Amino acid sequence: MDDAPDAPAPDPLAARLRAAGCVYAEEESALLRDAATGSDLEHLVARRVAGEPLEVLLGWAEVEGVRVRTAPGVFVACARRNLPPDRVHEGDLYDALPPTLLGRVDALLVNAPYVPTAHVRLMPPEARLHEPLVALDGGHDGLAVQRRVAAGASRWLAPTGVLLLETGRTQAPHTLALLRDAGLDASLHTDDDLEATVAVGRLATSGPAGGSTGY
Repeated sequence: MDDAPDAPAPDPLAARLRAAGCVYAEEESALLRDAATGSDLEHLVARRVAGEPLEVLLGWAEVEGVRVRTAPGVFVACARRNLPPDRVHEGDLYDALPPTLLGRVDALLVNAPYVPTAHVRLMPPEARLHEPLVALDGGHDGLAVQRRVAAGASRWLAPTGVLLLETGRTQAPHTLALLRDAGLDASLHTDDDLEATVAVGRLATSGPAGGSTGY
């Protein structure tokens, strides 16, 4: 009987990343090797081990097969680098939108901060040390920005429009309550693979409010 083939030798770069807490160490090691070699690769690996986000090191993040350019100091997306200038409006939440969109928006996708101020210090170093505080800190209860989003959504949504508001597992019931208090039908969707939770709000109808589902 032939001996079983030898198992492949472990990848030392992947092992180093895994020891630093990188969940997808094999995938990350392949991406880093594609980006650099020699001393440049070592420099990138050292920065990743120190907690710098992979997307910042690579200069891009992949979204549904599309590479989106990134930069340090931004919450993983640089709109003006990736979209035509007339498609980008910068400002404080709804203040950035032109009045011509009132009641006409089909989808509001909001990645608002939802971490309570006292919990920011407990976040992973990728976020805590390398993302702007304004992108993380949701106020004393984590709901300060979400309240403003919920309160203004109905003015901007089209009759069949939808608000998608990222939240945390522990914050989810409170986020749903905010949407319902603002007159929206609300439901909750979770993705265990992505560890993502999204509250979905629609303009209220005569039917019952939505429940909790998964996808």
